[in-house]
Amino acid sequence: MKRKWFLYLFGLFFLSSLFFITAVADEPKEEANKGTGAAFSVSPIYPENQKNGKNGYFELNVLPKQKQVLQIELQNYSEKTITVDVEANRATTSDAGITSYKKSTREKEESLKVDFESLVQIEEQAITLHAKEIKKINITLQMPEESFNGQVLGGIHFSQKPDEKEKNEKKNAVYNTFSYSIAVLLTENKQQVENELKLVDVFADQRNYRNFIEASIKNTAPIMIKNLAIKAEIYKKNSTKIAYQANKSALRMAPNSMFNFGLDLQNTELISGDYTLKMTANADGKEYNFSKDFKISRKQANELNDQAVYIEKKDNKQLYLLIAGIIIVLVVILILIKRNRTKKAELQRKKSKNKKRKKKRK
Repeated sequence: MKRKWFLYLFGLFFLSSLFFITAVADEPKEEANKGTGAAFSVSPIYPENQKNGKNGYFELNVLPKQKQVLQIELQNYSEKTITVDVEANRATTSDAGITSYKKSTREKEESLKVDFESLVQIEEQAITLHAKEIKKINITLQMPEESFNGQVLGGIHFSQKPDEKEKNEKKNAVYNTFSYSIAVLLTENKQQVENELKLVDVFADQRNYRNFIEASIKNTAPIMIKNLAIKAEIYKKNSTKIAYQANKSALRMAPNSMFNFGLDLQNTELISGDYTLKMTANADGKEYNFSKDFKISRKQANELNDQAVYIEKKDNKQLYLLIAGIIIVLVVILILIKRNRTKKAELQRKKSKNKKRKKKRK
């Protein structure tokens, strides 16, 4: 248990040290690149086909077969040479309900017809910046021959490569990494596309050693969801009493992406059994209602409860003591009743003998 607590606290400390840098930097806004304490910044150089002004990311009208070079300016604020890794990633949705432009371990969604990663060529994937240097890099976009409806969303992700010497000197310390993303949003026409949500799975799992029930939701349409609100309730099967619930709003989803909507069990034990999830979602004004049955096995519940930290496990000692007390009282009562009956029987026997003796004397 001590080891679990250590891992849990260390994980929180490590994530908190990175949160401010990565979470702010991944917002597709130019001003997010300044004032974070990072050694470098990135800024898009807007082309003529940029839509909606200088909004901190590329929002482009494109045509089939179009080839275009995008330029991004990198600036090193530090007094030493640094290396910045560059990669192009399709947009995904994190389990926190945030659009992400980092490399994802999830497989590409089957509904994704035009993959941003297949459209981009990066001339230099590792950029060396000398002290105070400013450098422009080229990113080549090659649009497919066939036209597409909706949106293609991705991002150019920049991360500072750790200094190996400094990293070796701080082997046992938390090493901060700095990263930024510039989103690239592509459209070819003005044809309206509606979002399309699907509830694909419900299962029990953990996040950072805490019990959760996860509901996997997919947006199968080539359109981002800017404002998603979800209300989820879980019932024991064929019951009307709510076992678990969660309400979240201001979530976002990338086009053709999936994320796990989590119901936090708030430090309570998972209880095995058959359940039903009922969910209502509002995605940019479009309403959805889902219902799905699922099961948590006793083995799975026990395993997750054993791994969970700071869990409020039910203390059955008092119940056991109460039951034991009731049993003892019942046993004592039965013994007393039996003794009482035995005494009565003995008295009755003695009375009968006395009557017989009196008759003989007469």
